[in-house]
Amino acid sequence: MVRCAAMPLDPSNLYKAKRSRESWISQYVLHNAAVKKLVPEDQLLVFRASQGWQALCKFLDKEVPDTSYPMENVAGQKIDEMMENNEFVDRIKKEFSAGLLWTGLLVVLFSVFSAVLVQNLMNRNV
Repeated sequence: MVRCAAMPLDPSNLYKAKRSRESWISQYVLHNAAVKKLVPEDQLLVFRASQGWQALCKFLDKEVPDTSYPMENVAGQKIDEMMENNEFVDRIKKEFSAGLLWTGLLVVLFSVFSAVLVQNLMNRNV
């Protein structure tokens, strides 16, 4: 029987910790340590996709398939492909650009209005 049970040593740390890279790494290490402590060695496979079918099939007591091990997101390639030629991403870029344009225009108008208002107030006090 293959099983997996895992919780960080102190689950409350997930919500209290600063959301820094170091805290996420720390939680990752704690989680892995908890899994290794809770799951018997003969029922736990610590697996890296780079190991391919051999380690996985041996652990599951299955034959190695004739196909190569799937590697779909090598070095973030899949994300790059998704970002290219994606209508949704293009729409976000256009809306973001338009938002920046409007924000810039409002800043300029506010600055001019403020300068005119300050000038008028100064002229009244003279």
